[in-house]
Amino acid sequence: MKKLVLVLLVVALLLVACEPNRPNVPPRHDPIPDNSVPPVEKNVTVPTEPSPSTPPDPTSEPEDVTPPTEPEDIIPTPNVPAVEENVTLPTESENVTLPSTPSENLTEPEEVIPPEEPYIYSTDTFFTDVLVGLESFNPSEEEIEEVMEIASFKFKQLTGYNLELREVSYLNKVGAEGESTGSAFNNFEYKHFLDNNQGLNGVIVLTKKFGTENSGGFSSLLYYPDYCNSFKSVIRDGESNWLYFNYIDWKHKYSTCGYDYENDQHVSAVSLGGECGNQPGTQCIFNGDYYICEDAQENYYAEENVFVACTIVHEFMHSFGELGNYDHYGSPQCNEAMGITYEDATTEDLQYYCGLCPNVYENFKNSFIEC
Repeated sequence: MKKLVLVLLVVALLLVACEPNRPNVPPRHDPIPDNSVPPVEKNVTVPTEPSPSTPPDPTSEPEDVTPPTEPEDIIPTPNVPAVEENVTLPTESENVTLPSTPSENLTEPEEVIPPEEPYIYSTDTFFTDVLVGLESFNPSEEEIEEVMEIASFKFKQLTGYNLELREVSYLNKVGAEGESTGSAFNNFEYKHFLDNNQGLNGVIVLTKKFGTENSGGFSSLLYYPDYCNSFKSVIRDGESNWLYFNYIDWKHKYSTCGYDYENDQHVSAVSLGGECGNQPGTQCIFNGDYYICEDAQENYYAEENVFVACTIVHEFMHSFGELGNYDHYGSPQCNEAMGITYEDATTEDLQYYCGLCPNVYENFKNSFIEC
């Protein structure tokens, strides 16, 4: 019985010892669980937002949280160096010219007035002026340019060089009535044009004077001791002091038929005398402007501007031929030079070469010099 009482007493004592929240019980030193938070050091501000590892206190009042504002659209800016301090930048309204290359102490450039440049002779162009005798013709500059465009094409085709019109001048009078062809040299103040056009190689004179109305045109040369033409004269022993002139009938007709030329009247329905390639009796056809030989109306020369243009090329090239009239296409000398017979020469080739032998164009090609 005493033993039972003693056991119960021990059990009671043990129950008292195990009662929770007993005062003066030292804290346990168990390790911190993984989901617990270590003690916060002093003077350290802990964010009010709970961290992911700390469960929020359901009894605490939530703090007012201001939602973040929407991010503004960000415009990327180029990598521009920072602007130094104390630098005044121009406003958009100011007209500021920035130098292409930064440099120090930039100053306004002085205005440079270029000196009058001497003419530099071209190695591929023959320059010409046109002088119009108003007592004979009065074409517009546009009409002259149309013809010169064709002439330039043929010139380039036959020589490899360009023919360029520089200036058109109109003269009230070229020469007095009754003057001969040989007087043409004395009827212009040539030096005036030469002084103002030092790069000039030739001059085209449009006139009915000096026999051009009958022949269609002719060529001549004028000598100037102080002048250098970049195309030297073949017929003047290779001298370069000559200026080349063409005298051209602006309205000369190709292959006319049935005319009385002394009275400038059409009098026959068929060709007369030496007309139509010296074939009398050839039918005359009216082309809307004049009567032309029937077998010539489809030829290259039948177009008026082409005929005038080829006449210009023809007369310029005469100054580079050595045989005068025998430099014409179809002459015995030209046939021999070309290695052909009279029967081989054709109207198509004659008009392609503007009526001159091909070797004349070769002479011109070899005439260029540096002035």
